[in-house]
Amino acid sequence: PPRLSFVDGQVSFWRPGAQEWVQAQLNTPLAPGDQLYTGTPGNLELQIGARAFVRGWANTQIGLENQEPDFLQFKVTAGRASFDLRTLEPGHTVEVATPNAAFTIEHPGYYRVNVIGERTSFITRRAGRAIVTPANGESVAISASEEVVVEGTDIPRVSSFVAPKLDEWDKWNYARTDALLDAVSAR
Repeated sequence: PPRLSFVDGQVSFWRPGAQEWVQAQLNTPLAPGDQLYTGTPGNLELQIGARAFVRGWANTQIGLENQEPDFLQFKVTAGRASFDLRTLEPGHTVEVATPNAAFTIEHPGYYRVNVIGERTSFITRRAGRAIVTPANGESVAISASEEVVVEGTDIPRVSSFVAPKLDEWDKWNYARTDALLDAVSAR
């Protein structure tokens, strides 16, 4: 199962049935319904495969919604999350649900989700490709190095742009994954 592999700063955890949020503990395996929230400052990392990571930055809420042998569904309700999928087995799918759209990932790549109110942006990098399905149900393909912005919840508007340059958090994600994979290959 996905596990909490890194915590930096304020990170809280909630499991269905719990009375309240508690401090997140390293190596906690996640089950459907579990939620994680980062305060300020805060970073978290979930390892979802040998070469696949989900990370959240400050003020981000990420939940594991569904887990099947070939399907993982996460929900990002607020903040910034990255999905650094260096490998993704053929036939496996990662879905990212947001307040106004769902993003389906079936290819390795680097994906970034920003959720601020009724605005969601989704960026693909490193040959990543995905499909966005807004609340109104019209699916649109997302190409490599593209940013899709979905605005509104009742009748979402979908816009497409060239992906912006890497920012400091993207660079941190790339470096963190590289360091983890280099350590594994060195062993």
